[in-house]
Amino acid sequence: MKKRLLCALLAAAMCFGETLSASAVTVSTNDVEMEQTGTISENTTEVDAEKEAATIYPDGKVPTKFPKGQGYELKMYVTPDTKYSVAVYDAKNEMVSYTMGFSAKAPFGQDGEVLETVKLEFDKLAVGNYELKYWIGGLDSANASTAQGKTIYVRKSILKKENENITEVTVSKAVYTGKSVKPVVKIVETEGDNTYTLVEGKDFSYEVTSANKKEMGTATVTIIGMNDYMGMMTADFDITPQAPAITGAVCTGFNSARITWNAVANANGYILERKAGTGNFAQVATLASGATSYEDTTGLVTGETYYYRIVAKADSKTNANQYVESERNENGVAVKITPSSPKLISLESTSYNKLKLTWNTVNGATGYLVYQILADGSYKQVKTVAQPATGTQASATMTKLKPGQKYRYTVKAYTLAANSVTKIVSGCDTTGLSAKAKPATPAVISVKATDYNKITVKWKKVTKAYGYYIYRKVADDEDASWKRIKKVKYGSTTSYVDTKAETGVKYIYAVKAYTRVNGKNVFSGMNRSEKGAKVVRAVPKKPTIKLTQWGRSIDVDINKVAGADGYVIYRKVGNGKYKKIGTIDAKKNADFTTYKDATVSYAKTYSYYVRAYKQTDESRVMSAKSKALTLTTK
Repeated sequence: MKKRLLCALLAAAMCFGETLSASAVTVSTNDVEMEQTGTISENTTEVDAEKEAATIYPDGKVPTKFPKGQGYELKMYVTPDTKYSVAVYDAKNEMVSYTMGFSAKAPFGQDGEVLETVKLEFDKLAVGNYELKYWIGGLDSANASTAQGKTIYVRKSILKKENENITEVTVSKAVYTGKSVKPVVKIVETEGDNTYTLVEGKDFSYEVTSANKKEMGTATVTIIGMNDYMGMMTADFDITPQAPAITGAVCTGFNSARITWNAVANANGYILERKAGTGNFAQVATLASGATSYEDTTGLVTGETYYYRIVAKADSKTNANQYVESERNENGVAVKITPSSPKLISLESTSYNKLKLTWNTVNGATGYLVYQILADGSYKQVKTVAQPATGTQASATMTKLKPGQKYRYTVKAYTLAANSVTKIVSGCDTTGLSAKAKPATPAVISVKATDYNKITVKWKKVTKAYGYYIYRKVADDEDASWKRIKKVKYGSTTSYVDTKAETGVKYIYAVKAYTRVNGKNVFSGMNRSEKGAKVVRAVPKKPTIKLTQWGRSIDVDINKVAGADGYVIYRKVGNGKYKKIGTIDAKKNADFTTYKDATVSYAKTYSYYVRAYKQTDESRVMSAKSKALTLTTK
């Protein structure tokens, strides 16, 4: 019967998470003795569980908090050759851990007691408050008045060595402000698939405990667990300059990139780092404190994407001859190396159904892709153009366009990858250039005054032109504007006589061509410059003359010029120079068109020419010279 009771007690103890001491535990019966190891001894004596004057007490102070999942060796002084128990009870007063032992027979401790070691295991205990109790005797004495104990707390440790679920403990750098700083502390606990980031003020607290609390250099923070967490640790961190922000990262060519950043106060230099793809960051350059940009031209490969980050550095105030670095951007700023985007120059109509796009060439480009930008903003490639062998410009002409319809184009440069097949394409001007296909601008061939009030304009025929508009403005008047003076209705016509020109006024002429699309006129451009348009002024026609000798005189007969107010006669003798010898006022001598030169001699040669003139309010407007005639007197 007693043996069955013993088995029942041991089973009950195991249900409560029992652990047994290394000392042999002997429970007596009338027949046999059982040991912790499970062996049976035949020559032992029965132990009285309530031995008179037996004592048990801890060796020193028992800790209040115990880390969850960690064991603890509790040192207990026990009367020799005595059964004792150590148990843990939860908040419901249910036993959750039990250890029973027998102290040694010979005393090894103080005051005749035996120093026993009891291993307490908390790995299966949840976080919470518990009662640790110890007494002389076994389970049957658990409620005896002799039981002693104290409240203990099982907590999760914030220390990795005590809590294997703590997967991250980090202390950030702190930015120098000239005032006391407080870094950011991060503690992460992971159990299975669940990850929990401990909360400051709830799970832990911390403060800067080093002498240095604000100067650039090294400082120390002390972290203490709270509530469900326990433990204390210290960690060093750096007080650093503000991290620079990259303000620009652009590809500047097929093998270069430009990085810009904001200046950082108190920094004495910068470190630029770069990585390719998923590789690791490596230093590219160390730069002086005044630098805010860097052109990277080292080892860049067209088509690759690179990531850049910039780090500020400053002298450490706590460690001589050392410096501290600002926080690093984990990802960096990406730059894809491509040819530069071409700069668009012009988009001009060269015919009623053609547009010519011109752009600056790009260094390192293999060629160019010309795109039409459609109404919905999408791109349609329409041309591929090879890199010109010489020059700084390239162009493409789009044909078979609809006259009068607006088109928008842009260009991308490309180079070939290492496989010589894949195109690595640049960006482009996303706005592009717009223009309408329209007739070519007529080229004015000549403008000639044919009379005092007539000017003849001639131009080059334009393909598919339905007709032309003639424009004129006064050349010497800054306030003058272009005025349309004539509409020519036939595309085959290439000249026009302006009969409303004022004598002596200087004019500029230009021409527009037009065609018809859906019943509407589509106009060409108009060359408004004096170089493209022609400048002329209306003058009288040049006269024709006839010479006749009458004895000691020569008559110069002048064919009357319409609109002329008079004529000026010029003569030279032999190989001499022409001199003015007379004037005829046509108003006074309306019917008199002969000038008599009575100052000639025999056997001499005389040459004559005449210019008609028209008198204006401001000046006398002269015609061109008549053909010079020569006569030798007899």
